[in-house]
Amino acid sequence: MRGLIGPNPFEKSEEQLIKEYNSSVTLPLVLFLGLDERKKEGFEHGIYKGQPFFAVDITPRGTVEKEASAVVEAMKAKGLSFIEGRMHMSLNAPEGMGNSANWMKRYADSWYSCNLCSGSCAP
Repeated sequence: MRGLIGPNPFEKSEEQLIKEYNSSVTLPLVLFLGLDERKKEGFEHGIYKGQPFFAVDITPRGTVEKEASAVVEAMKAKGLSFIEGRMHMSLNAPEGMGNSANWMKRYADSWYSCNLCSGSCAP
């Protein structure tokens, strides 16, 4: 993974990144997801302690195609797989729509029956 993201993808300031930006170079997206505070070892900053979790876009493209492909192949060699597509949903369409429709109806009903402002905020 270090070949893809480098030793520390957060070492440069936003100002430095903007100043050095080169659109011909593909930078993989590294997203901080949060801390698992149940695990106190790993990361510590002020009052925050825990195991940090990140997501990394390893789409093989642009100038990182070779490195990203190597990460994908290494994960597949460990028996891991990747879900293709933008979203992965386990509900079939009728179940999903039923739940969404019910939630939307409850939300709309609560919006129109709001007693905090005597109904003046309702559309």
